Amino acid sequence: MNKNLKNQMIYVLSSCGVVLLLVTLLVVGKVTNQKGDVLLPTEGYVYNILNKLSLPVVSEDNGIKIIRPYTDPNVKVVKEYYDYLKTAEEQQNSIIYYEDTYMQSTGVGYSNNGEKFNVIAILDGEVKEVIEDQLIGNSITIDHNGIKSVYQSLSEIDVKVGDQVKQGDIIGISG
Repeated sequence: MNKNLKNQMIYVLSSCGVVLLLVTLLVVGKVTNQKGDVLLPTEGYVYNILNKLSLPVVSEDNGIKIIRPYTDPNVKVVKEYYDYLKTAEEQQNSIIYYEDTYMQSTGVGYSNNGEKFNVIAILDGEVKEVIEDQLIGNSITIDHNGIKSVYQSLSEIDVKVGDQVKQGDIIGISG
């Protein structure tokens, strides 16, 4: 009788496992389209390496407009952030190669044909972090009421932790 009970328990547990697997597949199927792509909003949003939705790149909610981190008209975008929804060519152009490792760019890179330029705050906020890093150079993190902006590869920093900055204030010089 004991052996019979064991066999029945194995059957019940196996059946529960199969049912759980089918329910999981059904739930996953509901959030994907027929091609198997995850259905997420695409316009004006950034997706990080784990495909987690981030805040809009540009937003004018409540009359607030994020500005570019520079004013020099000669500055150009040289590296876009990696977005899995973009074309293969755009994705390839947003890959960073460093020390035999390929990484997805999670930011936007700017250049002025090798010339340095002033870097400005994109919104009002408080400087939360100023660091020096061997890989990314000088870095500033500013908190704009819950939204954080990070400025990397700076040659000079003109702010310190705790400073309040206004949108358009010069916070450093590009590297």
